[in-house]
Amino acid sequence: MASTSGEQNVSSIATFRHTSARRDPASSPSKETTKQRKTERFEDICSHGDDHIVCVIEENLSQKIFATSSIFIIKKLFRNCRKEGRIGDILVDSSVWGKHLGQKIIGFLCEHAKSVGCEKIIPD
Repeated sequence: MASTSGEQNVSSIATFRHTSARRDPASSPSKETTKQRKTERFEDICSHGDDHIVCVIEENLSQKIFATSSIFIIKKLFRNCRKEGRIGDILVDSSVWGKHLGQKIIGFLCEHAKSVGCEKIIPD
């Protein structure tokens, strides 16, 4: 996305990205356990290949994440063995509201779902 004066320069990156969640230290078991669980979850997501895609929009220089969502492709056994995509939570940083980043992520995820043969795409 081209930036105009005063706007942050962001680019869309469709990739599996391991990000650290901000949690209250008192509510989490330990940093090591949490890091291990995140690593295991990340590896699990990666094992699904094109069936689970995480899309991230981040600022080029600082790598600050402005928006993210994911899609999981479900392969049905019934209904003529069709595929359907389930879009997960769409998260957009409040500092970039109004820049249509959520729409760009939805568009990217829908195009991916269509490219792998999904007949239906559902927000989950």
